Amino acid sequence: MNFQKRNVDNLVSVYLKKAEERLDSARVLLEKGNLEDSISRSYYAILDAASACLIKKDIVPQSHTGAMRLFSLHYIKPGHVDQKYQRQFAKIEKARIEVDYTHLRSFAREEAAEILKEAGEFVAMAKALTGG
Repeated sequence: MNFQKRNVDNLVSVYLKKAEERLDSARVLLEKGNLEDSISRSYYAILDAASACLIKKDIVPQSHTGAMRLFSLHYIKPGHVDQKYQRQFAKIEKARIEVDYTHLRSFAREEAAEILKEAGEFVAMAKALTGG
């Protein structure tokens, strides 16, 4: 990432656009019945949206876990964002790990649809927070 203060607004826009693209991909994958990949794309939409919020504050996360911790520290704990978004982030990250790495759990279509819905809510919240 080419993070410089003068690039903040551009980077925020890029990350939010990527989040929307990932949501679109998750929708298509869900419609086709590819639930695991839909869940994975939903997670990455949230990660990009959270990263956009952090970049807006001149913070660049270095990892997935760092993004979640920093988002909590700078947005949840001060009360700028409802705690439900932290729970969504953690829940969807757990699901993504299960589908991408362990392959030990099957997800129902309803679960994947709920994850996509929550990811959409997270992205909408991030856009509102960043003015995106």
